[in-house]
Amino acid sequence: MKIRVLVVGISQMFQAGIRTVLQNHRDFLVVGEATNPSKAVEVAGVERPDVVLIDIDVLGGEISKLINSLHRVSADCFVLVLSDLKDEELTRKALCSGAAGVVLKIQPPDVLIASIESLYVKKSQAQQQWPRPLPLRIQPKEDNHESEKFTSLTTREREIARLIGNGLKNKDVADRLRISEITVRHHLTSIFSKLDVPDRQKLLIWAHQNGHIDMRLSAEVKSEIRSGISMQ
Repeated sequence: MKIRVLVVGISQMFQAGIRTVLQNHRDFLVVGEATNPSKAVEVAGVERPDVVLIDIDVLGGEISKLINSLHRVSADCFVLVLSDLKDEELTRKALCSGAAGVVLKIQPPDVLIASIESLYVKKSQAQQQWPRPLPLRIQPKEDNHESEKFTSLTTREREIARLIGNGLKNKDVADRLRISEITVRHHLTSIFSKLDVPDRQKLLIWAHQNGHIDMRLSAEVKSEIRSGISMQ
């Protein structure tokens, strides 16, 4: 069974880009697209998507209203927000209003794919537990166990974990910390073991879900990426 996704974005370019990413994956089906909150709610009520993927630029001052409306017409859908880091406060409000998670736009498509798959697994597990669909809203909360995992890392490992979480590749991490790529790989092996994640993709997701994303650093990285593109 395919994972049904509704894409909500203010630009056709955004929608086309997301559609391409999802259609290249056989487990996804884009069931609708919308460019504004009212249309998003209308389509969600008809199509009953598993996941509603929203460009944060659509939210504006209607964060709570939109997310609540989506859950009202499609009670068991998850809302996943794509953030471009322009407004950290808006991102926080989206999570507090019931969004299941946030994916940074500077992160690779694999992170988005993995995040959607993770939410679908949660939904499937919930439906097996309860006889009928229930509203599922994951509120951000402190996880002492995950916090203990992070504190078990060395200072250098924490630096590397945060940099990877902000979308940097091994070479970029090595250059920034003035160490070799081999050293970065050795540290990552230790980080994967201590955090109980299998690879860098899951580390990206773990870092975001547990609050180890530095928004200021992410904005800096995004600026560096843009500068690199403009110089090519």
